[in-house]
Amino acid sequence: MIVEERTYTVKPGAIAEYLKIYEAEGQHIQIPILGRLVGWYWSELGPLNQTVQMWAYESLTERQERRAEMMKNPKWMAVARDKILPLLMTQYSKILKPAAWSPPVGQAIASGHGRKAAIVEHRCYTLNPGTDVTYAKLYGEEGFKHQGAVLGNLVGWYTSEFGGVNQITHMWGYDSHADRDKKRAELGKNASWLAFLPKIRALMRTQDNKLLIPAPWSPR
Repeated sequence: MIVEERTYTVKPGAIAEYLKIYEAEGQHIQIPILGRLVGWYWSELGPLNQTVQMWAYESLTERQERRAEMMKNPKWMAVARDKILPLLMTQYSKILKPAAWSPPVGQAIASGHGRKAAIVEHRCYTLNPGTDVTYAKLYGEEGFKHQGAVLGNLVGWYTSEFGGVNQITHMWGYDSHADRDKKRAELGKNASWLAFLPKIRALMRTQDNKLLIPAPWSPR
């Protein structure tokens, strides 16, 4: 299983128009063709005027086939060519691999990890070259049980395959900004988590985050 994360930067002031067009004319064409929508978001804090769209595939071959089918669909091409593409400034694609503890892709979950939230924090860490496997192993064996118990709603946890190597991406859902502040403060005081942190901090080079709003048609 792979997940393609597509980040589009929209012209300033055009994000509302883009969302309106996609909701009314785009989603009903694109989602059935591509098959497994993992999440669809727009940015609130961090890089502005962005959408983040995540699609799951069994393989790169399936991705290629489904995207080729989409590009031959005249209804989609009319919407994309005439209404969506004129609003975009940049497009960036990454291929991610879900970790074993990442919630199942392509479905909404009512409770626990993977449930739909009011806001999603998207955190991307760039690691020292060749240390992504070590980082994921350490986190899976020890870190997730501490962090996941405090933050409570893991939306997705991925290692990078293409588009940004030596990276891990993890996404956490919150009911509100106040909920995030409370849980992050609690995590910062958790003795087990603080004892674990030195094991992974030495592997990191940079940390980036942004807050996203799930679209109404986003599963989580």
